[in-house]
Amino acid sequence: MPRKRRETLPTGSPELVVMLDLGNALLKWIAIDPETLEDVSRGAIPHDLARPHEYQFQHALEVYGGTERKRDLLVFEGAHYIVGGTAEYYAQNRVARIGAARFERSYYTPLFLRVMAEIMDELGREEVVIAVRISYASVDTAYRTDQLDLIKGEFEFQVPCEGNLSARYVNVVDAKHYNETHGGYLAAALDVDLDGRSFRRNYVGQSVIVIDVGGSTVTAITVDGDAVPNLEPAFTYSVAGVGILTSVTQLIQSLRHDVALRDLLKTTTVSQNAMLEALRTGYLTKQGIQYDIRDHVARALAPVLTQVDAAVAKLGGGVGLDACIVTGGGGALVSGYLAERFPAWRPRVAYPPAPHMANVFGACQAYRALQLSKEAI
Repeated sequence: MPRKRRETLPTGSPELVVMLDLGNALLKWIAIDPETLEDVSRGAIPHDLARPHEYQFQHALEVYGGTERKRDLLVFEGAHYIVGGTAEYYAQNRVARIGAARFERSYYTPLFLRVMAEIMDELGREEVVIAVRISYASVDTAYRTDQLDLIKGEFEFQVPCEGNLSARYVNVVDAKHYNETHGGYLAAALDVDLDGRSFRRNYVGQSVIVIDVGGSTVTAITVDGDAVPNLEPAFTYSVAGVGILTSVTQLIQSLRHDVALRDLLKTTTVSQNAMLEALRTGYLTKQGIQYDIRDHVARALAPVLTQVDAAVAKLGGGVGLDACIVTGGGGALVSGYLAERFPAWRPRVAYPPAPHMANVFGACQAYRALQLSKEAI
């Protein structure tokens, strides 16, 4: 099923605008109606991809084809893909990932189509015309062209439907990037009232530092008080290869070297979510027993906190800042540390209840504000 390629993007009005964050831990999205500016779909899936043999795909289709996991299965350009949570079971040919968003060129398109399959399922649509906004870490600027090129134009792919494969059609009429740290800032800085068709800006006249702790990146920006209306960063700091997934790996390794816990880890499965909760609380609960692992957590978080400290030092050491915004999947894990280290920063904003969604939510708020004001935000 060949993809239809075009030299230039077609013109036309999108039916949906999809904000897409290609994080290393989770792939996140929010789709909004450009007329009403309301959410029509949002979600997050594990950032995994397998390209299995056809017989493995058929097995997955038998197991998951009739459940909500069916969206994890798709066929594109004659190749079979298993995406998201299902992919870990069929990962013999999974693309190796090194650092942030460093994938083979074939990686982005199936992930993008997996998102579109879910959106179209929720809307009951087989065809859709969209505009896309992709979040990127400032450490990944070399990959922006690849990301955009691989989701431009028209796509035809297949997903399971009532025991068979059903065709879906996506026409991307516009695609742009936005910086993920800006997205986190915008989530806190823009307060959009859709009922009143208005919005207001927070932090006007204040100097703010934004720290985004992602799966494999730590990124920070500062925004000067007089630059807030234009939302332009004053300074930036980025490092790849260190993030919350680093801490998960470090914690598992540390626990396996603990004589009291290694047998437990051998006989039971500890999910990534359980590890993230353990990092947050300092305790691991298995088989009804709570284990105090605060020493292990401190060691596991050290690489991330080192980069957070480096970001703050690089961006002025926290002097003269009025507020700190902490976002990303690891944002909640470092907010307490920052509160102790820099008690003078007030107010502090982690973006509860879903800091990992702050980047795409901020992009949505910016798009809404732009449509309401018709002026550059």
